[in-house]
Amino acid sequence: MSIYGILPPLHIRLLELQPGNFGSSFHGKLREVSLDNPTTYEALSYTWGDPGTASTLNCEGASIPLTLNLQLALERLRRVGEVRILWIDQICINQDDIVERGQQVKLMGDIYRKAEVVDIWIGEEDEETQLAVRAVGHLMGCFTDASENDGNNEEFIPNVIQKLGLLFVKSPSWIAARKIFERPYFRRMWIVQEVVLGNRCAVMCGSHVMGWDELSKASFCLEMDDEKLVEAHRVVGMMRLLKSGSEERTLLHLLNQTYNLLCTNPKDKVYGILGLVSDVCEGEVVVDYSLSCQEIYIAVATLCIRKYSSLAVLCCVRNPQTLSGLPSWVPDWNTVSRVSQSLGFRTREKYLAGGRSSSRYRFSPNGFTLQVLGKKMDAVKILGAVMPGTEVDEDVRGAVYDTWEILAQTVSPYPTGETYPTIFWRTCIADGQTRGKDSDEIRQKLWESRNYLVQRNRNNELEPPEELSVVNSRETQFQTLLEAASYGRRLVITQRGYLGLVPAETQETNTLCVFCGCQVPFVIRQMQGGEGYTLIGECYILGWMDGSTFDTSTNPSEEFQIS
Repeated sequence: MSIYGILPPLHIRLLELQPGNFGSSFHGKLREVSLDNPTTYEALSYTWGDPGTASTLNCEGASIPLTLNLQLALERLRRVGEVRILWIDQICINQDDIVERGQQVKLMGDIYRKAEVVDIWIGEEDEETQLAVRAVGHLMGCFTDASENDGNNEEFIPNVIQKLGLLFVKSPSWIAARKIFERPYFRRMWIVQEVVLGNRCAVMCGSHVMGWDELSKASFCLEMDDEKLVEAHRVVGMMRLLKSGSEERTLLHLLNQTYNLLCTNPKDKVYGILGLVSDVCEGEVVVDYSLSCQEIYIAVATLCIRKYSSLAVLCCVRNPQTLSGLPSWVPDWNTVSRVSQSLGFRTREKYLAGGRSSSRYRFSPNGFTLQVLGKKMDAVKILGAVMPGTEVDEDVRGAVYDTWEILAQTVSPYPTGETYPTIFWRTCIADGQTRGKDSDEIRQKLWESRNYLVQRNRNNELEPPEELSVVNSRETQFQTLLEAASYGRRLVITQRGYLGLVPAETQETNTLCVFCGCQVPFVIRQMQGGEGYTLIGECYILGWMDGSTFDTSTNPSEEFQIS
């Protein structure tokens, strides 16, 4: 007989974890409570890990299987002399009942919001954990100055580098702190809403406990010297902003921000953020695990277009798609992309490739084809190699960068009147981030600092101490901009002599177009047979991004059928 009865609406189960000694068998009881008036409880945020059964929980005569990671977490959560009240999805939800799973997922936001504490289990400790905890405390010293409290000050990065010498001091404590973020927890989809909604979060690593605020600020410092873990640090930074209320919580924004996070069930790439979303009305997104992934993804993409009267969701299309049966205009949210950031969501750059136009679109009767108005602007002529991400050594990326630079030097004169090297560094960083009257001068210095260090490294020269901090801090900032814009993309030279960045899957002769009302251009490919197009993805073209080229173009507007 199952221990799981039918839950009334707005009810959850809580685990009463019975006391016991370390290493003894687990015992507990499940009780139902209303979320309208729950008792005091803690909610666990963790990764399931290997799905195999490592242990069991004895619960009122029944045995509930536990994965190894949950077993380890319960060993640390269980008290010797008193009961601990916990909400744990693996135990408190009937995992064999997809209807109940859907109902409970809809309540997940409230479950974590109403928990007294969210216990964040990142895994068992190892021989370096003590060093890591000490380093996290040391890194907190970077935030003692009120002006640096949130890490958003433009002078923050150089100041931290100067304080800690973080680009050149490789102490065991520093390395141990970096390894904290190598743990699988920081790539998991569900952690975003679990941590953001938690009122008080305690990070558990074996027997060690840290505050979430400490760990998130340490991540900010480590990000500047931890390129291989850039995605983990980006996610922690996003959660820090969401908790502070300074990050928007619209459906489309959160879908884009969590694109590269992992979950066991690809349907949870949509369902796993609903507890955070601020603009979805009742019935707009139905949590139903009986629906196929294709049905869910198409419905969400269609909703985003209609809800926002915008084609911005097209900027989330990344290839190659792993899910068959999707139209090319629908993002495959389950794809883990080499691309670090979507160009169309880079708000600081204020791209407006579509100029003064407004989005114009319609759907085919079966909802599979999207018809959009726009202009063919150009075509691909020459493609550079794909800029690899952090999966390869920096030397490999440097070699690709050098080949790009050679290609860029062949583009003369440039249609906008600019010359090399300006056209090259502006393209490599997609005109990134820095704004204001001195922005070009600042970014020019960043590029020069990057090249300065590359040349000295090739010559095996050591930087003079007085130059070390400022040059390295500028190089770090340039690398950050380069990573955001270039990783996973190719350099392109167009038929009309423009320079840009395009998706890795772009082919020669592919069409470059701008859809009305869109922030960025797109690469499309004519389908076999000549009817309709496949959307390859968004792109950056130097000279198009302010909309003036689109507005003054004499090319006729036409309707593109994208399937």
